[in-house]
Amino acid sequence: MESQESKPTAVRQFLEALETMHPGLSVATERGGDQAGDWWMDIGHRNGSFVVHWQPKVGFGLHPSGEEAVYGELPSERYGDTAMLLRRVDQLLLNGEVGTVGLRGLRELNGLSQTELAERLGVQQAAVSKVERRQDLHLDTLSAIVRALGGTLEMKIKFPGGEVPLKMIG
Repeated sequence: MESQESKPTAVRQFLEALETMHPGLSVATERGGDQAGDWWMDIGHRNGSFVVHWQPKVGFGLHPSGEEAVYGELPSERYGDTAMLLRRVDQLLLNGEVGTVGLRGLRELNGLSQTELAERLGVQQAAVSKVERRQDLHLDTLSAIVRALGGTLEMKIKFPGGEVPLKMIG
């Protein structure tokens, strides 16, 4: 077993915060087998498990537990911000699924209340509540929400033979 001191600072801080937030959580930590400095953390909980992968100069990635990491393939989710990663881990521990998050989850991931997001969008809090419950959504509404959260919306189309990014005209 690796000592805390031998782990990179980001990994050590993440594990310490995770232990503080969720005492007794099952976490198996392993250094990657190559010289790149990767670290793998298998996190088990009552609803299943998932894997956190840390890489120097890249940050953290999340993989579903059954997903075998393929060389050169990106994880389902990536985080450079440890606080955001910890909020996402909280969501996953409550019953989330790696690789999927709804609008409420995106807002919470960014540490905002409905009222705070509404202020950024220039709408009433009730409008944010309503859009978070909707099953269908206009792309311009989704794009505005993502921008208000500080992100950019990117889309890709998956075909049986490959993937291509979608560029919206207009």
